[in-house]
Amino acid sequence: MEEFVVPIKDGEKPTKKTPDKSTWKRTKEKIARHKPSQMPEFPKCNHFTGAFQCRTLTMRDVQKFHGLFYKRPERQHQNNFILRNVEIKNVQRRRSREHKTKEKSQLLRTTKYFVKTTAGDKVPVCMNSFLSILGVSRFRVNNITNELKKNGEVVERRGGFRKKEKYSTQKISIMNFINTLKCVESHYCRERSCRKYLPSDLNVKKLWRIYSSKNKNLAVKLSFFRKIFNTQYNIGFGTPRTDVCSTCLSLREKIKCEMDAVKKNELLTEKRVHRLRYKAFYKKLQEKDNDILILSFDCQKNLALPKIPDQSTYYSRQFYFQNFTVVKGHSRGPLNPSTVTSYCWTENEYSKDSNLISSCVFDCLRSTDLTLYKKVRLISDGCGGQNKNSILVAMCHSWLWCFAPNNIEEVELVFPVTGHSFLPPDRVFGNIERRMKKIEEIIKPEDVVKIISEYAMVKRVGIDCEVGDFRKLARSQFKNLTSWNFQISQSKRIIFKKAKRTPNILTRGESTYRTDLGKSQVLTKKGVLMNGLNPDIIEKKNLVSLEKKKDVEKLLTNHFGANWRENQQLEFYRSIIDNTSAEPVPEEEVCEFVDGCSNLII
Repeated sequence: MEEFVVPIKDGEKPTKKTPDKSTWKRTKEKIARHKPSQMPEFPKCNHFTGAFQCRTLTMRDVQKFHGLFYKRPERQHQNNFILRNVEIKNVQRRRSREHKTKEKSQLLRTTKYFVKTTAGDKVPVCMNSFLSILGVSRFRVNNITNELKKNGEVVERRGGFRKKEKYSTQKISIMNFINTLKCVESHYCRERSCRKYLPSDLNVKKLWRIYSSKNKNLAVKLSFFRKIFNTQYNIGFGTPRTDVCSTCLSLREKIKCEMDAVKKNELLTEKRVHRLRYKAFYKKLQEKDNDILILSFDCQKNLALPKIPDQSTYYSRQFYFQNFTVVKGHSRGPLNPSTVTSYCWTENEYSKDSNLISSCVFDCLRSTDLTLYKKVRLISDGCGGQNKNSILVAMCHSWLWCFAPNNIEEVELVFPVTGHSFLPPDRVFGNIERRMKKIEEIIKPEDVVKIISEYAMVKRVGIDCEVGDFRKLARSQFKNLTSWNFQISQSKRIIFKKAKRTPNILTRGESTYRTDLGKSQVLTKKGVLMNGLNPDIIEKKNLVSLEKKKDVEKLLTNHFGANWRENQQLEFYRSIIDNTSAEPVPEEEVCEFVDGCSNLII
């Protein structure tokens, strides 16, 4: 839903970076003018008693009074300090001047001066002593007292924008124009941010031209328009959208073209339900509950090695470095090595399949302290070849029964609405890729691990994390998928609970996020002991094809020369290429893009 632009509220700051005026030469000179030019002088007069008691002060009193005056090198602060330590009274009685030939101006008031001691007492002093202690002129004090008597306050009128009233009409006109703009709808739910975004095909200069064409009588310069835009609003310009939900785009275009009111209302209802459904998913991801541990996980895109500036890399096959990341906590939590765990491996060690994904999640669950939680919520995308399958279900069974502490009552698998699968790991991937773009050459896998370690705790698969054969476990110990009372492809949630009467795990699938309509079921075969749900360990295997080895060898020869094998940095590539044994590379399993809920239940 599109929203109109709204000015920022009082006390809020625009996200646009404002200039640091404290570093300006003009500001430094202004501050220097209001700093002390010399040390305070002790009173030279001989006033001990009576109206003036200057000689009763100590040097400590003089230094403290002087320091309080120059504590803030601002003219307005110093003026107020002077007014707090003087007393102004009107003249009560005057003498006649009958014999004077020339008339002299007579004072209309008298001023008394005081110095505050370290004990907090105000000591009356003469004017010369007051001026010597503060290091100010007589004219400055007189001007301050005159303005206070005349206007009732002392306001600094020097500097500032003196044409504010002249341009107030233009400012109001510009704000009224900006308020008519509509912000584009954000693809993901970021409730924490108050920043709004205009369409990506606009900019400040285009908006200024549109405003000038509509308001020729109140035309302003581009700099003035830009200042209002940056200081009075918290808005920016979006980037061209990529990876947008197909359902959202399809419904939007159908609504534009539909002329029948009834069908148009149906499309609007369908779009609203779709919006409510993916918002319900993000509420699951954003939920803050001390009894629930949220683990969101995803695979980063294949990172090609070696990363070199040679243009032939665009046409050549390369070795892949894989990164699987698990983030602990809700989507608004911090991202640092204490909450982010990255499981790394290269393609010559393991293939990126459901066995490896399940093993990494299994290791994360076993290595996490769960004594404070009652429920574990696992959130991932709906890729059938990696996450949304019976292999991950078998892993959840194995962990909940054999390794979960007694305080864990439930495990919940949550999958997003197709097209709205932005997860916290994607933010980590963005940081890693932005960091890698700034590096021209990345040769060794250790270099990639070093970059990832800046944002996550790194575990090497096969060394810090064993890979279990959960696929074999699912096929041998669990019922056939056709006998399950729910379909994994159409489930948005899968809930696992320990049975109270029998030693088993009850599982149910739900096609919605808010309502529970499914029935629990035991998925293991009859006679299967739950204590035996331990997977076999899969050893490292070389799964690199011979064609890819030839391409990488040619690339290394062109870039590093024919003697590239003697380079110690290329030991990783030499060990793979010289290994003549190769196994057929398994075909990647196709991800599921089925949003299997066709009703209006959320």
